[in-house]
Amino acid sequence: MKKKEERFMKKKTKIVGLFLMITLLFFAIPGFGKVQASREDDVFDGWQELEDEAKKEEELEAQSNQTLEIGQSGEYTVSFRNAELKGREGSLAIVNKTGKPMRLDITETLARTSVSSPDNKLTDLQWNHNQGNKTLSGGGYLNPLASTRLDLKFRIDYQGGTYFVVNASISEVKDLGGKSFAQAQLIENTGKYTGSLLNNTSSNPDAKRYFRFHVEKRRFVNIQLSRGEGSCACNQTLYLYSSAAEKDSLIRMYIYDATKREQILLEPGDYVIALWATNFYGGSTAVYDLELSGRDYIFATGVELTCREKTRTFTSAIGKKTVKLHLTATTIPANADDKLKEFVIKGSSASHFHYNDSSGQYATGLNRKTVTVSVTSKAVNYKTGGYYPGYAKVYATSSNGKASKPLDFTFKAAPPSVSNYQIYHNYVWFNGGYSSKAPVRFYQKVGNKWKLKTTIKKPNRFKLKGLKANTAYKFKLVALSKNSKGKWLEGSPKYLRFRTGRGERPDIRSIQVSNVRLNKKRKWEREAFGKWAWHTYYSTGYTITINLNRTLPGTLGLSLGWGQELPGKGTRFVLRTGVEGNWVGDSMKIRIRSYNQKGYKAGYGPIVERMITIR
Repeated sequence: MKKKEERFMKKKTKIVGLFLMITLLFFAIPGFGKVQASREDDVFDGWQELEDEAKKEEELEAQSNQTLEIGQSGEYTVSFRNAELKGREGSLAIVNKTGKPMRLDITETLARTSVSSPDNKLTDLQWNHNQGNKTLSGGGYLNPLASTRLDLKFRIDYQGGTYFVVNASISEVKDLGGKSFAQAQLIENTGKYTGSLLNNTSSNPDAKRYFRFHVEKRRFVNIQLSRGEGSCACNQTLYLYSSAAEKDSLIRMYIYDATKREQILLEPGDYVIALWATNFYGGSTAVYDLELSGRDYIFATGVELTCREKTRTFTSAIGKKTVKLHLTATTIPANADDKLKEFVIKGSSASHFHYNDSSGQYATGLNRKTVTVSVTSKAVNYKTGGYYPGYAKVYATSSNGKASKPLDFTFKAAPPSVSNYQIYHNYVWFNGGYSSKAPVRFYQKVGNKWKLKTTIKKPNRFKLKGLKANTAYKFKLVALSKNSKGKWLEGSPKYLRFRTGRGERPDIRSIQVSNVRLNKKRKWEREAFGKWAWHTYYSTGYTITINLNRTLPGTLGLSLGWGQELPGKGTRFVLRTGVEGNWVGDSMKIRIRSYNQKGYKAGYGPIVERMITIR
């Protein structure tokens, strides 16, 4: 419309100028204005020539500035063949009078004519007349009721021959999108959009197009960009931004003649797509197909963990025979986008679980995974291991922090190790070897039932009192361990059978010491500060004879303690023994008692103390 107004003003100026010239000539003629009724040959006859000149100028103006109104699909020809257009400027305006977008395929035949596209929509048809004659093809797209223009300059030696053939057809291609980041066109996050782009250059700063879409929930968005129908060869570029600002793009896509597809996980919010085309190779309009699709993110609401095997309780027997478990973890729902992360084993007995695959505990990127776990007390990297009673909790986690309901596994305490105890006539002395760190319950068999005698909370020395002399007892020792709920659980039992020592004291008639011998031994030894010297050591050997007034039935002999045993069943007991140091002529106290069992258990009776002199 602006160009049309400019042409109208040019025409008006020329016509006004012509009439001013006529008026001046009119007044310049001598005697003009006087009534010449009688002389016809004195009347001015140049009016017709002036009118013809003005009309010709108007016709040339119309020929050099033409408008093509497209009302339907079809082929249109616009000619500038008049040689009298030489040296003039003109234009070809193309207006889409329809209510649909139109595709323009244009062929121009140029004869000493320059062509330019002031709005950059038809840049492929631009030509400099100094380069001679040329036939060019190109085109573009016009939205409904939109227009474009080609400006023409005819050389001074123009002889006609320039014309344009415009083939117009209905197209779905539109000039979509806002012309700035702030004016981005709102589109759906699902749909296909076909549009046109002009070359993005410094002379055409408004060539970029912007689109805005909204994400209500966390969503996977697929963005696909491809060349559209009849698109010219060029680089098409797409950037995805958050709605905050046109910087720090989330996606960058470049295409030439291929289709590219990107997927991105977007949080709720608004996002802007910037789209433009550069580096055209034939044509001035790029056609694109922009397609958005996707789906909402599927959150994991939990994790399910199952075990194929029903066994949940183990004993120290796993040290001899390994147990295998098959654990299966599945996200809830099974198609969740939050994937499994790992299997986790915690608890006092967690060290008994070993993955058959070194990376088996991890399940990154999976919705379902089955792992095989070996349950054993054997250490992985060592020849020996250790059994740790208690519990283990096994659960599986997801990438969004969800965890399964744990599977509880219980490891009963091993039978207490009771390797160091001594039996007396009315009690048993345990020297702390009955367990590791766990409490131990002592049960006594009374009739057909086990009666709790006591519970030892710490593995220290312990005296089991209240026993009767020369009596057979049966005890059950059970170590305790805590399950996952903090409740004490009894482990595997250890049974003890023994008879207490006799209750009678030895009836001693006499004690003799004989065969006393002082032994001397010298050693060359290092002293303090590295000095060496001879040292002398003494020991005293002797024979002790104990005579009783009567025998002690049910015993194996007499004991002086510290392994000094005098076996026998009569009334006379002899022992060759000794003591460190020089005891010749000195006295010492001895403690005499009977025993009824071999080894450390002994089964001691009551003690009788006596003084002896070694001489």
